[in-house]
Amino acid sequence: MPRDHTITREGGDRRTFRPRPRAGSLRPAPTDKITQEFPPVNPADAPTSGDPMTNDPAPTTDHGPDAWRTRLGLKLDSGAVAEFRAALDHAGFSGEGVADAIGRDAFSGASGRRRDELLLRTCAGRPVDTLIRFFLIGSPVTPEALDGAMPSFGADRLLKSGLATQTSDALRSRFELLPVDRLLVFFDRREDEQGREGFADDYVMGVGASTRTLIASRIGRKSKTAMDLGTGCGVIALTMAQDAETVVASDINPRAAAMTSLNATLNNITNIEPVLGSYFEPVRGRPLGSVVTNPPFVISPERRYIYRDSGLPADHAVRAVCRDGAQALEEGGCMQILCNWASTRDHPFDERVCSWFGGTGCDAVVLVSTESTPRAYACTWISHTETDTPDEASERLDRWLAYYDSHEITAMVGGLISVRKRSVGPPNFADVYRVPERVLTRGRLGDCILRMLESGAALAGVATDEALGALRPAAAPDARVRQEFGPEGEGWSLLSTEISADGSPLPPRPTDAYMSRMLMRCDGKRPLGELVGDLASQLAEDLGSDPDQARAGALRLARRMIAEGVLLPGGSGVQKQ
Repeated sequence: MPRDHTITREGGDRRTFRPRPRAGSLRPAPTDKITQEFPPVNPADAPTSGDPMTNDPAPTTDHGPDAWRTRLGLKLDSGAVAEFRAALDHAGFSGEGVADAIGRDAFSGASGRRRDELLLRTCAGRPVDTLIRFFLIGSPVTPEALDGAMPSFGADRLLKSGLATQTSDALRSRFELLPVDRLLVFFDRREDEQGREGFADDYVMGVGASTRTLIASRIGRKSKTAMDLGTGCGVIALTMAQDAETVVASDINPRAAAMTSLNATLNNITNIEPVLGSYFEPVRGRPLGSVVTNPPFVISPERRYIYRDSGLPADHAVRAVCRDGAQALEEGGCMQILCNWASTRDHPFDERVCSWFGGTGCDAVVLVSTESTPRAYACTWISHTETDTPDEASERLDRWLAYYDSHEITAMVGGLISVRKRSVGPPNFADVYRVPERVLTRGRLGDCILRMLESGAALAGVATDEALGALRPAAAPDARVRQEFGPEGEGWSLLSTEISADGSPLPPRPTDAYMSRMLMRCDGKRPLGELVGDLASQLAEDLGSDPDQARAGALRLARRMIAEGVLLPGGSGVQKQ
């Protein structure tokens, strides 16, 4: 049976996108929504499993004992890695230790800090200062200083193990090592052994803003099998390990699989399964309870960097992940994708992303946090990797812009797509919201995003105001009503009222004292229709308002508050899977 997808634009108007019905399958169009059809996706247009660059679909596991030896050029076994970790812990090289040493402001933005500033903050000579300079800043450090900072491991073992290289009378770390919460994570440096900046083709990227966004926004769903698709250094897989029996960490880059294996051993996490393979090929036939991915999403004509370029046209890689991932999820399973996709001349970004989930049996909440012109987008990504001469840069930019024009791309957006499998029940929905970019990195958003998916599913079966009024909504645990007062005459008067959920990515909604009182009376016991009736009577008595208009406005606000996770649709709350 075809399943509708509803999209919410900024400003709150809703549009329903519906797959074309099969012969004999009819559904009356809702009268309260604007309906637009979209054609079914042609499977030939969307790449599925298999490596698009090598055409080698066969996944291989790469997580045997000490798999990092060959790929990363290390002479370490698991026991030596444990000794190395113990030496770091003894020196205070941890998230807390580094933040205390250089200041939390510097640590949170260490990658963007100037090298000389970080050197000034680490001039005290403590063991943790030495290790920050060696592993984070990438400075040459003398063997004597390293012996003092890590007496149980020392400079000689760092050199012989392959973790460091010799430069005149000092050592340089071959990798960057970053504390992330309670984890320590290795990844490739942007400089070669001579300190020259650049990227190898198989470069394994570190923990940037995208990774931190996914960690902050991740839905912590318990599952048998989870997947980190395009694992890179494996940090997302390591954070998922607490919620799954097994985390499949897949990548097409053998160096990334080896780095993930090393990081799992470094953090004594034993349920990570690094594999080599493209898209969902490594987990074919294994239902997934959770998928988190930051795939190679950059829209470009390049195929140079594994971590960035998918090798597929425009945003087809993201489209393939959305559709194949939706099919791989078990019932109730969740997938989150941090990515870029495009608006084209005939199809805006919100319409396009919603169409990808048509017929998949999935609901979606899409948070759009950035939008760029093709020129600004190209300049940003070219500057990340290239050191062209002015003529070369101009030629490269022209080539990128011509590529965008050939695909009729008018803008690029970025954001977080969160999906939940629900193949039975009312029609599926897809809600799209614009949010400030900073919102996605501010804290733990996963609980509220899951609540929005579950509440949206409940609302999908509530087509009329009568059905809405029969619900017995309750306030979410983090729901808040905030009021601002100002002096007026001899007293104080109410200036504004807002309602929100503290864990929500969405901004507070302005309301008034009457509406906020009604929402605060939603305790899961009284039907919404009864509360709305009381409100309408009060407004008519106090302000002479039309009761029907007041009732309609209150129901609209309540529906929005349920969709946005501020209210739970049932008296006992939404049950988590």
